[in-house]
Amino acid sequence: DEETLERSRTAIEERIAEQRAAAEQEWPGPDTVVAQVADGGPLVWTRRREHAAFGAVRVGIGPAPRADEFTVPVTADRGVGGRWEELDQQTATIADVPLAVSLREVGSVGVVGAPAATAPVVRSLLMQLGGLHSPGGVYPAERP
Repeated sequence: DEETLERSRTAIEERIAEQRAAAEQEWPGPDTVVAQVADGGPLVWTRRREHAAFGAVRVGIGPAPRADEFTVPVTADRGVGGRWEELDQQTATIADVPLAVSLREVGSVGVVGAPAATAPVVRSLLMQLGGLHSPGGVYPAERP
C-alpha cells in the first residue's frame, strides 16, 4: 500500500543520508583537511599502513551507488504496481558523494591540464597525503 511505500522511501532516504555522512567523514574535503592540520585536529596522521584507507585520497564529488540492497517488503501491496521498481531506480544512485582513489590499488595519480586549474587539485592531494597519513608512511615524488 501507499503507506508502506512511503515508509520505505523515508527509510531509504535516511540510509542515503547516513551513507553520504559516512563518506564525508571518511573522505573529508580539502577545507576540512587544511583546518585539521592547522589546528592539530584529531584527523591528523590517522591513516596508517595497516588501515584500509591508507594511501587513499578524495578526488572529487560525484554519484555513487546506494550501499544497501533494495528489497520489496514481504507485506508490500503488489497493487502499487511499478512504484516499488520506480523507488529502487530513483534511489539506486546517490548524488554528491565524496569519491576517493586508492593509491595502493592504482599506484599513482596523474593530474593533467593548465597549471592554474591543476594546482589546487595537486595541493589538495598533497595536503591529504601529508595531513591525514602518518609521517614516514607516504613519500610523494615528482616525476621528471
